[in-house]
Amino acid sequence: MTSYPDTGSRWWYGVALQLVVVGAVWIAWGTVWLLGVESAGTPPSLLPANDAVEIPFLLASVSTVLLIFAHYVLTPVFSMGLYLDSKHVSANNGGRSLFRWMYAAVSVIHLLSLLLPVIQFVTLPAGGVYLINRHK
Repeated sequence: MTSYPDTGSRWWYGVALQLVVVGAVWIAWGTVWLLGVESAGTPPSLLPANDAVEIPFLLASVSTVLLIFAHYVLTPVFSMGLYLDSKHVSANNGGRSLFRWMYAAVSVIHLLSLLLPVIQFVTLPAGGVYLINRHK
């Protein structure tokens, strides 16, 4: 694994923010499922389990919707951040970044996840690997 020095680029924040938002979406969605109950004629988790969890259920539901919206808004930010940061790191590392073109491809492919979300099962872990390699 290649270790990169601090280059002064802060584009990696866009990559990290997207990963944090995705984690928050999963936590909020899981909370909705934990606080919800199956009801006859409705899908599970559309109704709170009892009166004591109505407010947390509502907050988790609203948070899930807002975080999913933020996730889609941040998709281009992830792509731009990954591409520009890998380009900046490569330029300040003597052009010796072996994976620069791979991260450029991941950036472009990640934009396609707006149409086909399953692509994120490949591109988001690649962004995580990039952050780990960048900050070793």
